[in-house]
Amino acid sequence: MRHVPLLLLILAVVAAPASARTRADGAPGSKPTWTRADKQAFGTSATRASRVWFTLRERELTEVYFPDLGTPAIRMLDFAVSRPGVAMQVDRETVHGVGAVERLDGLNYRQTVSDRAGRWRLTKTYTTDPSRATVVVHVRFESLPGEPYGLHVLLDPQLDNDGRDDRARTIAGALVASDRRMASALAASPAFTATSSGYGFTSDPWNDLRDDGSLDAEADARERGNVRQAATTRLNGVSSTEMTLALGFGGSHVTARRAAAESLAAGHAALAAENAAGWAAYRGTLKPAPAAAAPVLGAYETSLLMLAAHDDKANPGAGIASPSMPWAWGTERRSSLYHLVRPRDLYELATAEIAAGAPQ
Repeated sequence: MRHVPLLLLILAVVAAPASARTRADGAPGSKPTWTRADKQAFGTSATRASRVWFTLRERELTEVYFPDLGTPAIRMLDFAVSRPGVAMQVDRETVHGVGAVERLDGLNYRQTVSDRAGRWRLTKTYTTDPSRATVVVHVRFESLPGEPYGLHVLLDPQLDNDGRDDRARTIAGALVASDRRMASALAASPAFTATSSGYGFTSDPWNDLRDDGSLDAEADARERGNVRQAATTRLNGVSSTEMTLALGFGGSHVTARRAAAESLAAGHAALAAENAAGWAAYRGTLKPAPAAAAPVLGAYETSLLMLAAHDDKANPGAGIASPSMPWAWGTERRSSLYHLVRPRDLYELATAEIAAGAPQ
């Protein structure tokens, strides 16, 4: 019994911020869309236990799929940079400057974004947890002139291939979104300093940075709609430059938060090494590269992993056509045409894998 007062104190500390949060208005917000189909990278783990996939465009993380490749669950995870006294608007072309993506070992990737004016550099290294449905991102933020900046995380959930019926809030410092079937949780180490959820274009936290770079409100989106989420990080590009993000998924916010927390505890470096080892083991089961591939060996090796990444983990042998939504940012469920199994594409995928030495 002597532990009860301490337990009550802990619960009070955890619960206090939630009770003080405001209620976002403007539900359901704007009509949801998906991002462009011009992807630079596609990642997942070689394991069947980790049923999460992600895509990258030049400057940001785009669609994340869970629990299968037919179900996009996140539209975008992005960043905004602010300076003391000057709130920088979240603009894809202006804020993010020029980006580049490179594949590391396995299906780990490094994405580097440089400010057009030469003020800062943002390096994001992506992996997936082989044991959990979590995308893990190591972030390095550098101020090039040496003056402090603010770094903010922007998340656009669209759970279960439908961004019209989500709710979003902050639980124990994590940005959580949920609908009737699933949930996502974005957690950080070191932890976020402020978080907010609202609705696209009506109470959108992406557009609500104060002049000092802080969030205009700390709200929860309690009604169903097209939710968007934002968080302020501890990074300033000078004295604090590195952090890790974990974007976990599950059937409820409890399982999603647990996945994110356990992935953070495991650490990005260890998970990236495990991810790379899994793909190396898979590559070892295939035939050596043919002589004809010598002039394009890098592309050949990447293609082998890309083919395998398209396979469904619950139904081996099934594969989607593409982890993207072509034809001008489709906004309805019929935009899913390419993340389905299509006979033409399945034939191409299967014959290629057979030629590479994976007839199973």
